[in-house]
Amino acid sequence: MEYQVAPLGTTWEELCEWERRKILKHAPELIKYRGGNGRKPFIEIYGQKVDIHENESIEDTLVRGGLFDYIYNFMRNLLK
Repeated sequence: MEYQVAPLGTTWEELCEWERRKILKHAPELIKYRGGNGRKPFIEIYGQKVDIHENESIEDTLVRGGLFDYIYNFMRNLLK
């Protein structure tokens, strides 16, 4: 088994490509697909599912969903 922690800014497509390369490299006998076809990830912001767009990092999705602004405003009010 092999894994790695995805660096900040990694997109879904990059993760799928990594999986395809590893399957091709190790050529496991029981795997019948070429990889990269898993369920698309999503994150939940304010109780709502937010899809991660193709070639968008999780950080970009959080910005688009307004989570960083929420945390910034929360911390600013906390420190007043």
